[in-house]
Amino acid sequence: MCARYGNPAGHIVPVVNAVEHPFNLLALIFGRIYFPTYSNGLKDIGAFIGAKWQTPGASGLQSLIWRYRWEETRSEEFKHLLLTYNQDDCRALSLLTAELKQIIKLATSRSDVDFAYAPKRHATELGSAVHDAFEGILESAWLDYQRSRIHFKNKHSDDHEVAPQSKQVFPVGARHFPNKRGRMVRVSPKRKCPTHPDEPLQAVDAMVEHTVEDLVFTKKGCRKVLTTYVGKQGRCPICGKTFLPPAIMRFKRRIFGRGFRAWVVYQRIALRLPIGVISRVTHDLFSEELNGSSISWIISRAAADYERTEQLLLREILRSPVIQADETRLNIRGSLQYAWVLTDGKHVVFRLTVNRETLFLQELLAGYQGTLVSDFYGGYDAMPCRQQKCLVHLIWDLNDDLWKNPFRVRLKNRIGVFLDV
Repeated sequence: MCARYGNPAGHIVPVVNAVEHPFNLLALIFGRIYFPTYSNGLKDIGAFIGAKWQTPGASGLQSLIWRYRWEETRSEEFKHLLLTYNQDDCRALSLLTAELKQIIKLATSRSDVDFAYAPKRHATELGSAVHDAFEGILESAWLDYQRSRIHFKNKHSDDHEVAPQSKQVFPVGARHFPNKRGRMVRVSPKRKCPTHPDEPLQAVDAMVEHTVEDLVFTKKGCRKVLTTYVGKQGRCPICGKTFLPPAIMRFKRRIFGRGFRAWVVYQRIALRLPIGVISRVTHDLFSEELNGSSISWIISRAAADYERTEQLLLREILRSPVIQADETRLNIRGSLQYAWVLTDGKHVVFRLTVNRETLFLQELLAGYQGTLVSDFYGGYDAMPCRQQKCLVHLIWDLNDDLWKNPFRVRLKNRIGVFLDV
């Protein structure tokens, strides 16, 4: 238009600014501000904020028809319609610009503006009192939960100052290399054959040995130790079978000791290190080649070793008059799973399932005569025992409902009665 008809007059400042510094308001609205309209068109948003068009049915498509008719007839009527339509569009655009400026400036204080991901919380005087009471209860419950968690305390008391320990100083460049062979332990041979217990085994001259790599933990760290167990085999004179010494048989061909396996499990479970990283750290710190399959086996072996412990914990929990249960959703490598927790306040057991079904829990609590405390998830309703809903979860739900419905008088009155009780 400027190239065809020339630039606008220099004294018309708004027109000059609009031509030289254009800005697309739609880019500011789209994906950021959502008006309660069916589209982001100027007609829809303008009508919502109070803009009006003098000609009924005015639109961009209709303006093309008016322009075509004016070029044919040069009628003043169509020219007036076009000019009026453009003026109305400009007024609506100006009104929208002013509205957007106000929204950006006063969004946090305007009652008709809210945030999609952090909705404002509105409350009346009575509602504020209820919220304060609920939040105080929830805060107290959380503090009590923090106190009941397991904490590891320093061996020394805080009331007494601990004298600094003298540090041993080594000259620069001095290093201590442990004996590569480690220590050797002679073990006794097996005495009796399991099939023929009345006949003692005969010692075989050939010696057998088994080397175990382990970690010894101290206050200053840990170090690797090699222990070689040496002993004679025993041979049954009746069946001819040979048997390893019991001290060697108990390792079941495992070359890593309990301390080494515990260190691997700690890296994976407590520190959440990837298996590849654990393999590299093991090589860097202890010069051990530990592949991914070996690490996975060590972790599964540790779980099997503590299966008996889990059974003992479950037995103690089922003896309790009250059991508390809860579940939470986890994302493990893109797969949704559920972690369940059962506790009597002293003993705790965790279970992992691929879905939220409670069939395993029904089998576990079959015959339980106590009370199960849970949240309001419907899956707990099928438990074959007495049940009680968690008071803290109830307060959470009531508090959230009141925030979502701040002006429902009946709801506030009922919750107020609940607080009095």
